[in-house]
Order: sequence, then C-alpha cells, then structure tokens
Amino acid sequence: SRCKSVCYCGVEHQRSDFTRNEGHKLLCGYDCSGRSSSDKAYSSIKQLWESVTCGELVWYPKTQEYWKAAPATVDGMLGGLANVVDEADIADSTKLIKSLISAHIISNTKSALDVGAGIGRVTRFVLAPTFSKVDLLEQSAQYLEKAKSLMLEDPALSERLGELHCCPMQKFTPASENKPHWSLVWIQWVCIYFTDEDFIRFLRQFNQPGTVIVVKDNLTRDNTFFVDATDSSVMRSHLHYLSLFQQAGLKLLQTHAQPDLPKELF
Repeated sequence: SRCKSVCYCGVEHQRSDFTRNEGHKLLCGYDCSGRSSSDKAYSSIKQLWESVTCGELVWYPKTQEYWKAAPATVDGMLGGLANVVDEADIADSTKLIKSLISAHIISNTKSALDVGAGIGRVTRFVLAPTFSKVDLLEQSAQYLEKAKSLMLEDPALSERLGELHCCPMQKFTPASENKPHWSLVWIQWVCIYFTDEDFIRFLRQFNQPGTVIVVKDNLTRDNTFFVDATDSSVMRSHLHYLSLFQQAGLKLLQTHAQPDLPKELF
C-alpha cells in the first residue's frame, strides 16, 4: 500500500496536550473565523481565500516582496529572533528526528528535502548531520547560493549537499521521470505562506512509500486563523491543520509541541 504519513509539530505556548485521537475526527468540512493584522474580520476560511482569488488580498507576490528584503543570515531567516529561537528549535528538532528513527517511523536516512530552506539553517544543523543527502527547495536564488556556500565550507557536510531547487513552493512539482524519493520531507515555518488549496496539493506530491513528512509551524491559541498583512501569511489553528492533512490523504503519526520558547513570542 502507499504510505502517506505526516508527523506534525506545533509551536504554540498554551497547548502542550496534542492527542493522536483528534487526527481521527472527520474534519474535511472544518471551518472557522479569523482576522488580519489590518483589523479585517473574516467569517470563514472560504471568505479569506475568496478575497485572494478576487485580488482584494495580494498573496504570493507580497510574500516574495517581504523575503527579498530579509538579509541572508540566520537572524534574517528567523525574523530577528535568532538569539531566543535558534538553539531551542534546533535541539528539539534534532531530538524529534532521533526519536522517529528509533521508533522506525523514518525507515532510512538516505535523503531528505528541506522545504522553504532559506540559507540552509535546518539543513546544516538538523538534517545534514543525519541524512546522507539533503535537497533544498527555496524560491530565492540568493538564499540558495548562501546555503550552498555554507555547506561547502564544512568538509563534514559538503558531501551531503544534494540538489538545489530554486522554485516557489506552491509551484514545485518533482520531476515525473525518476521521481525522487525522500525519506523525510521537512516543512518548517513556511506553511503559513501557502493557501489551503496549494498546501493540500503540495502535500499530496509526497505520497510515496516510506516517505515521512514533518510539518512544524506556529499555531493560533484558539480555533481561529490570523492573517499577517505584512508578508501575506496565515497562522492556522491545530484543527485547521488536521483538516488539511486529512484532505491531503495523510495519516497523522504523531503530534508534538515545541518546548523552551518564550511565551511572549506568541
């Protein structure tokens, strides 16, 4: 049978009691209200995406514009919060990967894909120490070039640098011939930039046997969504993500909450 699986990691300080049972609810018809940083209220998820379709809310071009201005540094990738986020994030992500391998959820460590890789922070410190080859998917050529140079500076990691895919995430499609197989697809702090429809389509592409997807992103504290007009991103709730995973045909394997991040960040 085809193995379609996701290990989901939420970053949100009020919730630490994620349960696997919630993943079995029928959530395809899930809906909720939300608001934006510009104080616009949305009565439903559908209303949000209709505002994008009709052009009222600019989505992907606004995101690209925002990231063009971000410096190619770790602090730039983390929104100026590297000193409070980076160390704790790397430590817990590394611990998570080790636990997935120990539990035989990740079947082998031949290859991984870092989605929205930026300058390769996750690739260098989380994925490359474990996986033989790490491919990077990133829309910015500048960031990819920086990631490549940083990897090549380290003899221990240089041989583990795989293919560099310079492409917006929502437009990425693995080559149909010799379709690559990744043991792990890591999607961190970039899910917020997908529309729901594009995120579902994106996830469905990785439904090969033996592929595990880790989704790690921020969550709202209640059953709503929040749109940041600065970079055209949407922070979703726990149930919102579970609904998207279900619509993508994924089996939820585990849920985790990221510890040791300052509460005031969220």
